[in-house]
Amino acid sequence: MAGVIIEPVLGGGGCIPATSEYLKGIQEFVHKNGSLFILDEIVTGFRFRFGCLYPTMKLDPDIVTLGKIVGGGMPIGVMCGKKEIMQRADTTGKKKSERAYIGGGTFSANPVSMTSGFATLSELKQTKNAIYPKINSLGKFARSELGKIFGDRVIITGMGSLFMTHFAKNGVTEIVNSEQASKCDTELLHKYHFKMISQDGIFFLPGKLGAISNAHSKDDINKIILASENF
Repeated sequence: MAGVIIEPVLGGGGCIPATSEYLKGIQEFVHKNGSLFILDEIVTGFRFRFGCLYPTMKLDPDIVTLGKIVGGGMPIGVMCGKKEIMQRADTTGKKKSERAYIGGGTFSANPVSMTSGFATLSELKQTKNAIYPKINSLGKFARSELGKIFGDRVIITGMGSLFMTHFAKNGVTEIVNSEQASKCDTELLHKYHFKMISQDGIFFLPGKLGAISNAHSKDDINKIILASENF
């Protein structure tokens, strides 16, 4: 086994946070077998705090992937890793046959993406003490209020500034993995979101994941709550 790659918060699979104990167990197993522990932080990187999520969970990944916000909205993919691993892809002093290939091509280190990403991360670094408490608080408020409205009909998943609504079905009473999420009532979920976009002007991405940004306010969350009360 070359390695294991996993998200600390399962994004498209249901917005499900993994526990630090679970991830530590995988990390221990992987390292015991001489393989790489790889964290996909494309969704979680710079979303809950200025930086990656893994330090807060006391993890020691060999490789971390980043994207989205690191490019400030422009196309980008970033691969970070421990020195002994990243050196294998070093183009200086190694023949092509001796080095690993991480990626490359026409758009590598695109100057527009680099400039956009630098500006975004610089702004976040300066305003992190205001932005992150704000958006994480709005996420907590959304999860709490939606839970009050729907009660046992719905299971709300997420953490920080992320949230997702699952309509309970097939005896599912909690969601800690994607299998449980897949058993929920997706037809009712689609009706719920269709109602919001057609009648309330509220749009979620096709995956139905709620991702709060600094552009959102409590008024925006209250609109979702009001729309949910009428569903």
